[in-house]
Amino acid sequence: MPKRSSLESRFPTQSIDVVVAGRTFQFGLNHRTLSLGATGDIDYYWMDSSQFRKGPKAQKLQLRNLFSCIELWWQAAQAAGEAADPSQIRHLLVANCYSLFANDKAMQNVYRDAFLAPPRSPAQRQNDDVKFAKQPVNAPPLNRNSVAAALDGMLGGSLLTITPSEMQSVQEILDPLIKEGISEFQKRGNRSIRDFVGIVERWSQNVRKRGGKPKQRLALNQFEYTSKISFFLCYANAWIHILDRLAELGVNALSRKFMRFWHWQNQPIEHPDNRFEWDVFGGQVLALHPLSGFFMADPNVLAASGMFLETVSDEEIDERLHNTEVYWEFVHAILFASQRYQLALEEQQQNRAGVIRSGSSNDVDQLPNTTFDRPLTTLAEYLESRRIRCPECRGPLAFPSFRTSDTEVSTVTVQAQCVSCGHESAVPVTEAELRDFVAAPRD
Repeated sequence: MPKRSSLESRFPTQSIDVVVAGRTFQFGLNHRTLSLGATGDIDYYWMDSSQFRKGPKAQKLQLRNLFSCIELWWQAAQAAGEAADPSQIRHLLVANCYSLFANDKAMQNVYRDAFLAPPRSPAQRQNDDVKFAKQPVNAPPLNRNSVAAALDGMLGGSLLTITPSEMQSVQEILDPLIKEGISEFQKRGNRSIRDFVGIVERWSQNVRKRGGKPKQRLALNQFEYTSKISFFLCYANAWIHILDRLAELGVNALSRKFMRFWHWQNQPIEHPDNRFEWDVFGGQVLALHPLSGFFMADPNVLAASGMFLETVSDEEIDERLHNTEVYWEFVHAILFASQRYQLALEEQQQNRAGVIRSGSSNDVDQLPNTTFDRPLTTLAEYLESRRIRCPECRGPLAFPSFRTSDTEVSTVTVQAQCVSCGHESAVPVTEAELRDFVAAPRD
């Protein structure tokens, strides 16, 4: 089995070496045993996805898996004779930019995959007693369209349904940038990658600083999410080789079959005019999405996955050649986990933004019941009535949290984030305004 590192934790990190075309890549993996019900137990390996989200301030060791995925993918592309393909070069360049944007909250407006705070992790939730149940006999059958609609309603955002005119504007901005990057790579090879990342970093900082150009913002949001999905492509391909190595180390076929599915990425369709048609999961990888924790916390969900895995071969998983009752029951289990994640995330956001608790000398004087329990939508309406908009692009604001003032003035500062551009700002609200708001009658 893989060599275990000296760092012991609930799921210890284990180091394995993977050789591709004569080059060795090292990965740190976590391991646990999962019970798939009557199907039996499996070994599940994964990478700590929190390290992928550190952003520009990440330490080199924290980015080891990230860059190992990218470099392994490119090594495999070179070995397959695809290194001259402009589309592959584009993926390489764009994936290398992901570390610039990995912790950008604006991407949550594209597809929600924010981590939950530790106290609300699936294993610690005390009030979530809802368990997975099979689809009712009279329920409409699932299909690609119904699954896409369900996932989009729970997790999707506006950028996945960008209009043709918006996409044209995005392409007019991004195409010259990317084409120049590809041209430089064709001339100078890997030496040009750092230069391309630097150009993108300066461009993104300039767009954020100026803020008032919606087309530039839209293009930046599109580029950021594309960088994420290009990295996920590298990640999924790395797991093809990692699973081969795990097979050599004795991991059984059923375990590898589950991981073939869980670490896979459905690729978007790239049309000749450079339009992307996203898959039902927005290019995401199940193993990297927080819903994975909810999926693995429910024995009935895991049993449904076991029943599916018993019916398919590795090749059928790779080609997605399955349209059976047990497959759609497995998909139903994924939708269940998605819903549990969505509800927990919304509950966490509402708790953070919808309650002010007393307990510090700097807190606002006691409001009725010491709580500010108006729904977020009502608060948004209140601040909208004051014509408070994003200072960067004048877009609408969302309000993820409060903090009290550290001055003598009794105020609460609303931490606001723009729905359109992701810019964060602070909106001070006085105690008197809060009291009037809480006391005001509402329909």
